[in-house]
Amino acid sequence: MYKYSFVCDQGHEPEELVVEAENDEEALVKMKELGMKHLTDPAKHKPGSLPEMTEEQMDEMFKGKWTKTPVA
Repeated sequence: MYKYSFVCDQGHEPEELVVEAENDEEALVKMKELGMKHLTDPAKHKPGSLPEMTEEQMDEMFKGKWTKTPVA
């Protein structure tokens, strides 16, 4: 089991999004679900304030910036 952490700091104070998963594929599914809740929260991101992203671009955004650590 691994902990995956992604820090969003687009337009607000940095906020860490964290999921636990067995592998990168499972983590990506969980991170995108959590990320979409975060990105669509009007208290954090105004509609239209972030660029439109394709599914592939979103995958690369998360995978390119997350940290992965083993869970003891």
